[in-house]
Amino acid sequence: MITAARCTTKWSAKRFCMLKRTLASPKKKVLGSQPALHALRHSFAVARLLAWYRVGGNVRTQLPNLSVYMGHLGMLETYHYLSATPELLTIAGEMFDRYAETGGPL
Repeated sequence: MITAARCTTKWSAKRFCMLKRTLASPKKKVLGSQPALHALRHSFAVARLLAWYRVGGNVRTQLPNLSVYMGHLGMLETYHYLSATPELLTIAGEMFDRYAETGGPL
């Protein structure tokens, strides 16, 4: 059973390498690189933002919670993991359109 006490960086990296070896096909390489542990953190951060947007949540007030969940001391560390995906850009465009139409806050 995995507990918070066992989820150290060294433990996580070791488990990820084992998983990567188990799932990886030596004959196939996607874009010439293998998956990286930090890619999961990027995917998680973006997926969390999308989930908040989909339910109509106030993402600005939730970002500090994402930072804490990811183990960061502040938002600067968390911003590194937020990528501009097509879906996030679409949402941003829609929000800007609403702002421009009403001339006020979202």
